[in-house]
Amino acid sequence: MLDSRRCGLPCPISALIFLTLATCWPAGAQSWTRFRNVTGWAGTYSVHASAKGSGSYLGLTFTWDIVHSGEGTVRLTRWDPELQGWVGTIEGKAAVDETYTEFNPGTGCTAVTTNKGGGSITTDFEGKPRQFYFYLNDNGTYNIFPADSSIDGIGKVTICGNPFLTLPSYYTWGPAGRMFQEKLPATGLALQGTKTVKGIFPGPALGTGVPAFDYEVTWNLQPLGAEDVELTFEPQNYHDWVPEGTRSERQWGNSIQIRAELQKKGGGTPKARVTKFLFNLESSTVPGVAMNFPVKDASRRPDLAFGQDLNPDLSVSNQGLHAEGPGDGLIGMATAGAYDWGAWGQIRVSAVLDDGRTVTGTYKGESAARLPRRSSDSKIADAWKEQTGFSGADDVDEDDRPTGDGHAGDGLTLYEEYRGFYENGKHLRTRPDQKDLFILDQIGARAKPAIALFAQLTGLTVHHRLKDDELLVYPESHVINKNHESAPHVVDQHGVVLLETGETPHPQAWSKSYTDIGTPKTVDLVVIPPKLPDTRGKGPIDYLHKAIAHELMHSVNVWHHGESDYKQSWRLKLAPGAEVPSLYERYSGAFLHVINESGEDAGGPIAAELHRLFSDPTVWPQKDLDNYYEDLKSETGFSFLAFPLVGEKGGQHSGNDDCLMRYENAMLSESVSQPDTFYVIPEQRRGRQLCDSPVGTGNNDATRQPQSRHGDASPNRGGCRNMICVNDAHDHPAR
Repeated sequence: MLDSRRCGLPCPISALIFLTLATCWPAGAQSWTRFRNVTGWAGTYSVHASAKGSGSYLGLTFTWDIVHSGEGTVRLTRWDPELQGWVGTIEGKAAVDETYTEFNPGTGCTAVTTNKGGGSITTDFEGKPRQFYFYLNDNGTYNIFPADSSIDGIGKVTICGNPFLTLPSYYTWGPAGRMFQEKLPATGLALQGTKTVKGIFPGPALGTGVPAFDYEVTWNLQPLGAEDVELTFEPQNYHDWVPEGTRSERQWGNSIQIRAELQKKGGGTPKARVTKFLFNLESSTVPGVAMNFPVKDASRRPDLAFGQDLNPDLSVSNQGLHAEGPGDGLIGMATAGAYDWGAWGQIRVSAVLDDGRTVTGTYKGESAARLPRRSSDSKIADAWKEQTGFSGADDVDEDDRPTGDGHAGDGLTLYEEYRGFYENGKHLRTRPDQKDLFILDQIGARAKPAIALFAQLTGLTVHHRLKDDELLVYPESHVINKNHESAPHVVDQHGVVLLETGETPHPQAWSKSYTDIGTPKTVDLVVIPPKLPDTRGKGPIDYLHKAIAHELMHSVNVWHHGESDYKQSWRLKLAPGAEVPSLYERYSGAFLHVINESGEDAGGPIAAELHRLFSDPTVWPQKDLDNYYEDLKSETGFSFLAFPLVGEKGGQHSGNDDCLMRYENAMLSESVSQPDTFYVIPEQRRGRQLCDSPVGTGNNDATRQPQSRHGDASPNRGGCRNMICVNDAHDHPAR
């Protein structure tokens, strides 16, 4: 029954309908000082109900399928002291869609009832604005509801498939006659929530066995006339901050503090106070902390996070992406740590006020601030670009020094060079204008002079102090920018592994997958044996250093000057009518004329001395002597295991004779004017430069007398300085 003492008289008829379970605020009760500045309310109100089922009643079988919905915007602008509440309007739409079936087994007949309606709920059945109420109660609760929740529609009844009745009707789209009380929030003025309310009308008629169904009511009312405030925030030292990580994915390197402040709109101290500042980060999760660290099992934790140790007074959650705390009511602080050298993300701040409002913070008019300070299309700190003078897109790779073969870049994008690498446990950001090569040197001090020579000659920036946990060794992939995933990336760029092993008899650049040398991806290992083979070269550099530098050159696409040098198979053989054997070449089947470069015979004395040694009866038994003389007359001659190396024109010994890529082991060079004639070559000087032309110089000069030893380099060879390419994005044809 309506309590006239609570509500006062007269109450509106529409209010009387809905106030069966409601209470109105009595005169002289609580002052509700929290609402002193509120002039009204604005927000949303919606209901939804759906029910589907079946049942039986009085021998009849029923099924039902029901959907009710309504939503609208609410504006309450009039305080009614008699009702102790606000009165206003709702504008929106509602819909009803009901289907009921009734089956009578006695007659075998089915009756189907459908009720459908929909449209605007802005006006009531009299065409007046539909009223909406918000009542305050003496027990600290409130009620909200529209004065009328009916809507026009059409009802149809079909019995045994035959139309029986069709007529216009009114249908209830909300929980008619069922008003609920909701507790006022402990603080603030905002009224919002969702509640389940059971309707009292089960179907088209009572007593059908159709149960009453539930409505879900949702509302959000915000106060009008409250103090106009704004929340601003700013990252401190924002202009200069560049993220820095550590070797640990769980330890921040440096940090940036976010300061938020509540003020009156346009400035000034507000009356309102913040009960909770909310700081939210969006962060990159690139594996590891740098491009090459860790090289195994890199995690994908947030690269920016509110570390609890950085924010002891705040509650931190969601892997450090959320932090909240009260601050001092006007100012709140949170500190984000960088857990990656290339971290990027953005920060948002909001605040809950003591009047219940939630205010979204802004930085220079925007709801989010990018961390670090950067353009919207970049993940690189503007401060780093400004400090170094580098710019361009994150995925650009345009290093231009050294020029090499003309291919720009070193396989590392601008972002990857900015994020950086670990070398010998220390982090470095590389220069995007200088081509870089990374070397894992597992030989140590003996190899350092060679690596220094290699760096000097190529002009590359060589990082050779890598540790085992900074680049993997074959059979693992030796990719230096392995930790890229969502970061700007062009190609898997490889480092070079330098290794000493007894499994190879000579220095070599070795690959399991590639038959021709090229960029670092084509060289799995540069290997050096513990004991180097003999060499005929001499000064100015140590053979070990030359060998290492030479093989490293192969890892950056530098080829030999040629490949056609060959070994002869020397024998002793008697020429027709001769008493003393001469030098004979087994494969060519020719007697050889071996001379010094001065023109003196060198082969004759060699053959004579060998003959003296092998025919000495004081040394050899008669059987061996007989075999020796027999072999001298044979088709192939007598073998004494001599395989001198001949440096051909355009072979490995050709070209600039001071080039590191030229060999110096040949004992012979072919005469260009006399067939089967070879010049004996004395010890040769080891080259320590890198040539820039295929033209033969020094002993290979075309004007040299009696002739150029080995001539110009082969076509497409030589000019080694112009072959250098470190960028794995490029494939190079065999030369």
